[in-house]
Amino acid sequence: MTHFIPRYEFRLFGLEEIDSVITTLRAKGIAGKERHISEIYLMTAGNTINNIKIRNKLLDIKTLVKHDDTLEQWNPQEVGQFPLSKEKIVSEIFPALGVEAPLLDKDVYTLKEFMQELILVDPDIIVALTEKDRYAYSFNDCICEYANVKINGALLRTVAFESENPDLVKAAIKAIGIKDNHKNTNYPKAIKRVLGLEINYDINNFF
Repeated sequence: MTHFIPRYEFRLFGLEEIDSVITTLRAKGIAGKERHISEIYLMTAGNTINNIKIRNKLLDIKTLVKHDDTLEQWNPQEVGQFPLSKEKIVSEIFPALGVEAPLLDKDVYTLKEFMQELILVDPDIIVALTEKDRYAYSFNDCICEYANVKINGALLRTVAFESENPDLVKAAIKAIGIKDNHKNTNYPKAIKRVLGLEINYDINNFF
């Protein structure tokens, strides 16, 4: 597994309610690359600390290390490119999902075999397909982006600010005009809301 330096992140999801933040980033930031990417997210109801996704047959896991005020520090790790060995699947992927690994009858799995034989048949694992139009920016020495994201067909917008230095991120979100009512929301949490796996309201109001 390849490790990288953990980064602090602040991310928003929404539609019209975050348009002003995106507009300000476009006006004040330095534009970078534009990309369209497709990703597969692997979700479980009980997993709250691991962001597990597959892109271009590469599976990586971002683990939530800690909170720093309104920020989250995430540690990205590359598990590897498909085909993946049985050992990696059993020792790294299923523990990150928080569910018990099934019996694996092959030494190596292609992406298709992994999805069809291990993931899609498991009732505890939910698959989220995402399509992203991503627009990279630099602002206040932070890595930034905004994106139009479809999660299983549901459209959202997202804007994010990242750095190894939490003080730079805090200064950036203040300078960009992010208010207290803008809540830091990571990808797994946003996906769970779209899929109905997270209650985002006071259920007592329904009694």
